[in-house]
Amino acid sequence: MLGYNRGYTLIELLISMGIMFVVIILAMALFNANVSNFEIISNESELQFQSQYILNFISTRIMESVKIELIRIEGAASVINSKREFSISKMALLYNDQLNLCYIFVVKNNRIYYGNGNSHDAATVELGRYITEMKAAPYPQGKTFAEARALRITIRLRKGNQSYEADQIIYMRNS
Repeated sequence: MLGYNRGYTLIELLISMGIMFVVIILAMALFNANVSNFEIISNESELQFQSQYILNFISTRIMESVKIELIRIEGAASVINSKREFSISKMALLYNDQLNLCYIFVVKNNRIYYGNGNSHDAATVELGRYITEMKAAPYPQGKTFAEARALRITIRLRKGNQSYEADQIIYMRNS
Protein backbone atom coordinates (compact mmCIF):
# COMPACT_ATOMS: atom_id res chain seq x y z
CA MET A 1 0.00 0.00 0.00
CA LEU A 2 1.28 3.42 -1.00
CA GLY A 3 1.40 6.20 1.54
CA TYR A 4 0.14 9.73 1.05
CA ASN A 5 2.62 11.60 -1.14
CA ARG A 6 3.16 15.23 -0.12
CA GLY A 7 5.11 16.27 -3.26
CA TYR A 8 4.09 17.18 -6.80
CA THR A 9 4.54 14.94 -9.75
CA LEU A 10 6.46 16.07 -12.78
CA ILE A 11 3.29 16.30 -14.88
CA GLU A 12 1.61 18.56 -12.31
CA LEU A 13 4.62 20.88 -12.32
CA LEU A 14 4.74 21.07 -16.13
CA ILE A 15 1.02 21.83 -16.40
CA SER A 16 1.25 24.51 -13.67
CA MET A 17 4.24 26.13 -15.35
CA GLY A 18 2.44 26.14 -18.72
CA ILE A 19 -0.62 27.84 -17.24
CA MET A 20 1.58 30.40 -15.44
CA PHE A 21 3.46 31.08 -18.67
CA VAL A 22 0.20 31.78 -20.57
CA VAL A 23 -1.04 34.09 -17.78
CA ILE A 24 2.27 36.01 -17.73
CA ILE A 25 2.23 36.45 -21.53
CA LEU A 26 -1.33 37.82 -21.40
CA ALA A 27 -0.41 40.20 -18.57
CA MET A 28 2.66 41.46 -20.45
CA ALA A 29 0.63 42.03 -23.63
CA LEU A 30 -1.89 44.13 -21.69
CA PHE A 31 0.93 46.03 -19.97
CA ASN A 32 2.62 46.80 -23.31
CA ALA A 33 -0.64 48.02 -24.84
CA ASN A 34 -1.29 50.28 -21.85
CA VAL A 35 2.22 51.74 -21.92
CA SER A 36 2.03 52.56 -25.65
CA ASN A 37 -1.45 54.08 -25.22
CA PHE A 38 -0.16 56.15 -22.31
CA GLU A 39 2.71 57.44 -24.45
CA ILE A 40 0.34 58.39 -27.30
CA ILE A 41 -2.03 60.20 -24.93
CA SER A 42 0.87 61.92 -23.20
CA ASN A 43 2.28 63.18 -26.52
CA GLU A 44 -1.14 64.38 -27.71
CA SER A 45 -1.82 66.28 -24.51
CA GLU A 46 1.68 67.81 -24.57
CA LEU A 47 1.15 69.02 -28.15
CA GLN A 48 -2.29 70.43 -27.32
CA PHE A 49 -0.88 72.24 -24.28
CA GLN A 50 2.03 73.67 -26.27
CA SER A 51 -0.23 74.87 -29.10
CA GLN A 52 -2.73 76.44 -26.71
CA TYR A 53 0.01 78.19 -24.73
CA ILE A 54 1.75 79.49 -27.87
CA LEU A 55 -1.45 80.69 -29.56
CA ASN A 56 -2.69 82.40 -26.38
CA PHE A 57 0.63 84.20 -25.98
CA ILE A 58 0.76 85.27 -29.63
CA SER A 59 -2.93 86.30 -29.54
CA THR A 60 -2.37 88.62 -26.61
CA ARG A 61 0.55 90.29 -28.40
CA ILE A 62 -1.36 90.64 -31.68
CA MET A 63 -4.32 92.24 -29.89
CA GLU A 64 -1.97 94.79 -28.27
CA SER A 65 -0.29 95.59 -31.60
CA VAL A 66 -0.83 98.57 -33.87
CA LYS A 67 0.30 96.93 -37.12
CA ILE A 68 2.39 94.18 -38.66
CA GLU A 69 5.92 95.48 -39.08
CA LEU A 70 7.68 92.43 -40.57
CA ILE A 71 6.78 89.02 -41.98
CA ARG A 72 9.77 87.01 -43.16
CA ILE A 73 9.90 83.57 -44.75
CA GLU A 74 12.87 81.23 -44.48
CA GLY A 75 15.84 82.47 -46.48
CA ALA A 76 14.03 85.44 -48.00
CA ALA A 77 13.30 89.08 -47.44
CA SER A 78 10.11 90.49 -46.00
CA VAL A 79 6.79 89.50 -47.59
CA ILE A 80 4.87 92.31 -45.87
CA ASN A 81 3.22 93.38 -49.16
CA SER A 82 1.93 89.91 -50.03
CA LYS A 83 -1.72 88.84 -49.88
CA ARG A 84 -1.25 85.10 -49.41
CA GLU A 85 -0.42 82.68 -46.62
CA PHE A 86 3.22 81.90 -45.91
CA SER A 87 5.18 79.55 -43.71
CA ILE A 88 7.06 82.19 -41.76
CA SER A 89 10.37 82.22 -39.93
CA LYS A 90 10.04 85.67 -38.30
CA MET A 91 7.19 88.02 -37.43
CA ALA A 92 7.39 91.47 -35.85
CA LEU A 93 4.31 93.28 -34.55
CA LEU A 94 4.60 97.01 -33.86
CA TYR A 95 2.99 98.05 -30.58
CA ASN A 96 4.61 101.45 -29.91
CA ASP A 97 4.85 103.86 -32.87
CA GLN A 98 6.89 106.51 -31.06
CA LEU A 99 9.62 104.19 -29.80
CA ASN A 100 9.37 101.75 -32.73
CA LEU A 101 8.97 98.78 -30.37
CA CYS A 102 7.83 95.40 -31.67
CA TYR A 103 6.88 91.99 -30.37
CA ILE A 104 9.14 89.56 -32.23
CA PHE A 105 8.48 85.87 -32.91
CA VAL A 106 11.07 83.61 -34.56
CA VAL A 107 10.65 79.94 -35.55
CA LYS A 108 13.87 77.92 -35.80
CA ASN A 109 15.12 74.45 -34.84
CA ASN A 110 11.58 73.20 -34.06
CA ARG A 111 11.12 75.91 -31.44
CA ILE A 112 9.50 79.31 -31.30
CA TYR A 113 11.24 82.23 -29.63
CA TYR A 114 9.88 85.55 -28.39
CA GLY A 115 11.59 88.92 -28.15
CA ASN A 116 10.83 92.57 -27.60
CA GLY A 117 12.51 95.50 -29.34
CA ASN A 118 13.23 96.74 -32.85
CA SER A 119 11.85 94.62 -35.71
CA HIS A 120 15.38 93.53 -36.66
CA ASP A 121 16.34 92.44 -33.13
CA ALA A 122 16.63 88.79 -32.15
CA ALA A 123 14.06 86.80 -30.21
CA THR A 124 15.79 84.97 -27.36
CA VAL A 125 13.11 83.71 -24.95
CA GLU A 126 11.88 80.21 -25.80
CA LEU A 127 8.11 80.21 -26.04
CA GLY A 128 7.43 76.63 -27.13
CA ARG A 129 8.78 73.41 -28.59
CA TYR A 130 7.86 70.83 -31.22
CA ILE A 131 7.00 73.54 -33.81
CA THR A 132 7.47 72.20 -37.32
CA GLU A 133 5.80 75.13 -39.05
CA MET A 134 4.06 78.43 -38.33
CA LYS A 135 1.93 79.96 -41.06
CA ALA A 136 0.51 83.46 -41.20
CA ALA A 137 -2.09 84.93 -43.53
CA PRO A 138 -3.52 88.45 -43.64
CA TYR A 139 -7.18 88.66 -42.70
CA PRO A 140 -9.58 89.37 -44.33
CA GLN A 141 -8.44 87.78 -47.56
CA GLY A 142 -7.47 90.19 -50.29
CA LYS A 143 -5.50 92.48 -47.97
CA THR A 144 -1.72 92.56 -47.70
CA PHE A 145 0.03 92.02 -44.39
CA ALA A 146 0.72 95.77 -44.26
CA GLU A 147 -3.00 96.58 -44.69
CA ALA A 148 -4.41 93.77 -42.56
CA ARG A 149 -6.00 94.42 -39.20
CA ALA A 150 -6.07 90.75 -38.31
CA LEU A 151 -3.90 87.67 -38.77
CA ARG A 152 -4.71 84.03 -39.22
CA ILE A 153 -2.00 82.06 -37.43
CA THR A 154 -1.60 78.31 -37.98
CA ILE A 155 0.94 76.27 -36.05
CA ARG A 156 1.94 72.67 -36.69
CA LEU A 157 3.58 70.65 -33.97
CA ARG A 158 5.13 67.19 -33.99
CA LYS A 159 6.39 64.99 -31.19
CA GLY A 160 7.38 61.43 -32.02
CA ASN A 161 4.74 60.04 -34.37
CA GLN A 162 2.03 62.42 -33.16
CA SER A 163 1.28 65.65 -34.98
CA TYR A 164 -1.13 68.44 -34.12
CA GLU A 165 -2.31 71.56 -35.93
CA ALA A 166 -4.09 74.57 -34.48
CA ASP A 167 -5.12 77.86 -36.03
CA GLN A 168 -6.69 81.08 -34.86
CA ILE A 169 -7.78 84.42 -36.31
CA ILE A 170 -6.72 87.34 -34.14
CA TYR A 171 -7.67 91.01 -34.56
CA MET A 172 -5.40 93.92 -33.63
CA ARG A 173 -7.42 96.04 -31.22
CA ASN A 174 -5.06 99.02 -31.31
CA SER A 175 -4.94 99.38 -35.09
